[in-house]
This record gives sequence, C-alpha cells and structure tokens, in this order.
Amino acid sequence: MSPAAWSTRTHSASKLIGLVRYATVARELDLTETALRSWVRQAEIDAGRGRPGALTTEEREELGRLRRENRTLRVERDIPKNARARRRRAIC
Repeated sequence: MSPAAWSTRTHSASKLIGLVRYATVARELDLTETALRSWVRQAEIDAGRGRPGALTTEEREELGRLRRENRTLRVERDIPKNARARRRRAIC
C-alpha cells in the first residue's frame, strides 16, 4: 500500500476510533482488527505521542535501508576472501 493511501486510511481510522469500536472501523476499512491497531499505534508514534524510544515510520524505513546496505557491503567484503579460499583449496 502506498504511503499516501496508508496515511489517508490511518487518519480516517484515528478519527473514527474515538467514536466506535476497533472491530467496526476495521470492517469499514476492510482490515483486520490487529492491522488497524498497529496502524493507529504507529500513527500515534509518528505524531509524537508514542512510548519513549519507539521508532517513527521514517526511522523504521531508514533502519531497513541501512540494514540492507550493510548486508550488501558484508557480501561484497567477503567475495575476495571466499575467492582466495577457493583458490587455496584448488591448489592443494
């Protein structure tokens, strides 16, 4: 789901949550109740009203990007090591 669609749905859900139950709103938005609760919790965090230390959506995206980049760099670093080891085994 696109960030714009997510934002629109979350905003709509947040407005409705105060008036009706999660289950009713989830049915209206064609979501599971668990997904709706997660979205509302994340919206609260993004708005600065979450628990201390909770990551905002932007921070989560950056963390994911950095982890992928780190994994790629590790693989690139290990390629020469693995090639040397294979050559040594082939010589013996």
